[in-house]
Order: sequence, then structure tokens, then C-alpha cells
Amino acid sequence: MENKRKFLIPLDKEFEFKGVCALCATVASMLRENVDDVALAYVIGGTYLAEHVKNVDLRAQHVMESDLFKNLRQQHIKKDIEPMLEKAREIIKRIDPSLPLRELILEGNPVTELVHLIKGQGYSTVFIQRRVYDNPLGAMLGSIPAGIIHARVPVTVYLPGIKIENGFPWERPIPLNHILVPVDGSEDSLAAVTEAASLVAASSDSFCITLLHVLNLEEIPAEMDASWLKEKGREILQETSTLLKGKVKDSVKIETELRIGMPAETIAETANELDADMIIIGRKGRRAIGEIIVGSVGLDLLRKNLNPALVLVNA
Repeated sequence: MENKRKFLIPLDKEFEFKGVCALCATVASMLRENVDDVALAYVIGGTYLAEHVKNVDLRAQHVMESDLFKNLRQQHIKKDIEPMLEKAREIIKRIDPSLPLRELILEGNPVTELVHLIKGQGYSTVFIQRRVYDNPLGAMLGSIPAGIIHARVPVTVYLPGIKIENGFPWERPIPLNHILVPVDGSEDSLAAVTEAASLVAASSDSFCITLLHVLNLEEIPAEMDASWLKEKGREILQETSTLLKGKVKDSVKIETELRIGMPAETIAETANELDADMIIIGRKGRRAIGEIIVGSVGLDLLRKNLNPALVLVNA
């Protein structure tokens, strides 16, 4: 039986969070009894105090324990944080009222506190919002999402894409019927396959999982015969397809794609061409070593305004 999953949604006032809450509720609903904790977390930093308490060293213990500090904190929670938590809770409960939902208000450096929370309470999966505005630089991560993604914490990260942001009513689960999984034979890509299989295992909906192997143009000089690389790619797809078939119901459609190109660009183009709802990829990949937390392909995908949701799976 699959280990119980614990989901965390860090909220950030600078980001719209409807999409990330809807994605979390949908995924938690798909995994059903395998999720035993869904937490909304907000970390109070020092910015709100700095706006009200001038010329005071906020590091002083007597200030932190003063009635002024406590009153400002309670005002901030009541005015700014509680309405945000209420709105997020409403979105999640509309999609699945049965989810075990709780709220956490922490205090300190947001990234540090969230990393401590993830490690200390064993959260397996984090749902993070990012800006997906129409800008030439692509998607933008705030300091809190970036800090979590690059931290040395063994979590799987879900990020909503443009399709989720732009258009689904928040009263029902988001359609996630077509999942694209890039594979390269690495442990991390096999973990991505397992994540995809877990999502569709308990659902009665119809699903298609497309396995994609990209032959990297940087590894294929113009004068080189790439036929053996193509054959190796087909072997990876066949082995992965066989593995996946053993994890899902016969009703799940499994397709394979072998393409040549730059990995991140080819993955994004394939996802758009197939109208995929979600891309699930290993956080590192075949060429990752030692201290690398997010591989180069994952980083490139993080910077793109992707239509589907993006999932970075921890092996």
C-alpha cells in the first residue's frame, strides 16, 4: 500500500492562489485515502512590523514580547491573513469537502520556517504558485517558491499552469486527463512515472499517459549517425511503458513519443501539441550529480509560461 501523503500549500500575499489551491484539491481528491494531511501555511515576516514600528530594533527580546508587538500581530492576522486563509479554504472545500484541511500561521523568515516545517512534519508534496503573466521572460517565481524549490528537502513540487489559471470554475476538480511524462531511464524519471500512475490509479475517469523521450540536439553532432541513440530511446520508452502498464488499470491509455530537439523546448512543444493537462518530470534526471537539486531541464521548464501544470518529482 502506498505511504500516506502530506500536502502543503505555502500562501504568499504577492501571488494569486486560486489555481494552486484548486490543483491541490484536485490531486488530493484523485489520491483519495492516500492523503491524510492538507495544510495551508502562512509565515509572518518582519515587513508588516517595519511599516508600523519605526526606529525600533525588532531583534530585541522585550519588543518581541511587548503588548505592542502582540497587538500588531493579532491585527495583521485578523485583517490580512485570516481572509486569505478563508478564501483558500473555500476553494479547496468546494472541490472536495472531505479533505483533511488545517491551517498554520508561523513566524520568522518565510523560506527557513517553511523548510523547517516540511522537514519536521514530513510533508511529501508542496503546491506552489508562480506568476504566469504574459511577459518576455516567461514565468516568474517569487523568493518563497524559489527558496523551497532549491532547498535540500525531499519533496515533490506541483505548480499550476496557464490552463488552470485562466479558466476552470473552482467548484469542481480540474481536468487532468492527459499526462505527459518525459523519461530518460534515470531513477528520477521512473519516480515521475510512478507519480503519474498513482494519480490515475484510484480514479474512474479515462486517462492517457504519454511517455516522451527527447534526443538532445546538444548530444548529436551534425556528422554523427544518431540511429543508435534513437534505438536506445526506443528501448527506454518500451521498458518504461512496460513498467507503467504494471502500475495502472487496462483502461488507461499509454502512448509513447520519440523526438529530437532541445529537451525543455521539445517537452513544452509536445505538451502544447498534445493538449496535455500536466507534465510530470523528475527533479534531477540522468545527468544530475551530487549537489544538484533541480536539473537543467526542470529549471528551463520552471521559466516557461506552460499551459499544463508542472510537477517536479523527488525520487
